[in-house]
This record gives sequence, structure tokens and C-alpha cells, in this order.
Amino acid sequence: MRTIKYLLAMVILSLGAGSCFDPPEFPIEPRIEFENMIYKRVNNIDSLIFFITFTDGDGDLGLSNSDNSCTLTSDINQICFEGKVYDLYQNAQGQYEIVETATTCNTPTVCYNNKFVILKPDRTPIRYGDKRNNPVYASLPDFIKPYNCINWELERNNINVVTDTTFFRLNPNHYNFEIDFLIKQSNGQFVEFDFTKEFDFPGCGLTFDGRFPILYKDKPGSPMEGRIRFAIGSAAMRALFSLKTLKFRIQIKDRALHKSNIIETPEISF
Repeated sequence: MRTIKYLLAMVILSLGAGSCFDPPEFPIEPRIEFENMIYKRVNNIDSLIFFITFTDGDGDLGLSNSDNSCTLTSDINQICFEGKVYDLYQNAQGQYEIVETATTCNTPTVCYNNKFVILKPDRTPIRYGDKRNNPVYASLPDFIKPYNCINWELERNNINVVTDTTFFRLNPNHYNFEIDFLIKQSNGQFVEFDFTKEFDFPGCGLTFDGRFPILYKDKPGSPMEGRIRFAIGSAAMRALFSLKTLKFRIQIKDRALHKSNIIETPEISF
């Protein structure tokens, strides 16, 4: 699926942890504070760079490049996703597919795939024909905005001809840096600009959320504090938000899925 996202990068500028002194005590949930925001326009690309400071009591911030799959036990390939236990399978293309079991669960699995293909009990994907012809799947959303971007994917053959439509669900735990665009209204209130609702298939615009790397590997479990730089950019940003006033809402989460507090940036106009 296409998105207008152009640049997404995370860089750690500073870290602090106790060594010769008693380590600081921080909550195990991350805490963030806004530090600065810089706007640049280079080669017709509008870029915003955000600087935030953070603390974390057990030092489990960041995802490695290899954290693209689910964290599973060696003997049971199951995950807790959307309140239900799913059996997990990996197809020939390396994508993860899941099939629902009859068990409920409360604690989501640490799992970093961006989406899951949902399988029927016979381990075949749910397709649009199943929605039309099988009452079990009749409640699945129609292939209309925004679901044709966030729940349905076209299958194509080797000559790029559409052959079918497969159902999937987005995984909210794929990203560890979440950012929302807020637009100022005539009454002074700010309303979120939801890319999944503003853009339609096939030009799906999904998210500017991203992933930042593991911040501190030397002493796992140690408290930490430091600064994160996060950059986003798009050639379409000025066209979308020209003459509008924006601010941004930011939240991060750690590998245990603890969420930080939510911060908002100052206002900015292009």
C-alpha cells in the first residue's frame, strides 16, 4: 500500500545512565518531553525534525532491525492479538498469517509485523468471496473507504493482473513512535487529520508513525534518559497543509508495550 511518507529516521543524540553513581529511579513506563521542532524545505521536500527527551526505568526502549517478526515461545507459535489467541504461521513469502483459536487473552504479544493475514480454520486466507458467500465472514467490512486501505489487499499474478482480494488486520504494535497531525479549526480547536480517512484506494495514505532503534544495549534493564531525534518529510506536505496551522501529538512505547505520556508540539504553519 502506498503512503505519502517520504523520510522516517531516528537518531539517539545522548544517553544517561548511572555508572559511578547510584542510578536514577524512573518509572518503567517511558516518559517524554518536547524539546524542539525544526522545519526545513530541501529539493521540494518539506521536512520536520522533532527533538524529544525521554526517561525509562528499565531501559527497554527501541527495536532492532531484526525485530520484524513476533516474539514467540519455542514450543507454541501463538500470539495474543486484539484480545484473542491466534496460532501463527509463516507462508512461503515470509509473511506471518494467523488463525483464531477459541481462547481469549489480555496481554498483547510483543509482535512487530505491520499486518497479519487472517486465516480460516483450514489455514487458507479469508478472501472477499468468503465475505459474500459465507455468513461467518459477512460482518467483515466492505471494500470501501477506509477499509480498502486498512483491511483488504489485492492479490496479483506474475503479470500484475488482480486475481483476488485478501483480508488482513493492521498490527498496532509494529511502530514504537506514534505521531498524529492536528489541524487548527476556525473555532481555535485542533482536529486530527486522519490519513486513513482522507485518502482512498489505491492512493492509500496510512501513517507517519515509525520505529527507532534499541537505545542502550550495554546494561539491559538499567534506567536511562536521553534525547531522540525523529524526522518526517513529504513532497506533498505543503500541498496538503498550506495556509493551515498544525501541531503534532507524540507518544512512544517500549518493548513491553508500555506507553509513554502524550505530548503536543507548538503550532506551525507552512
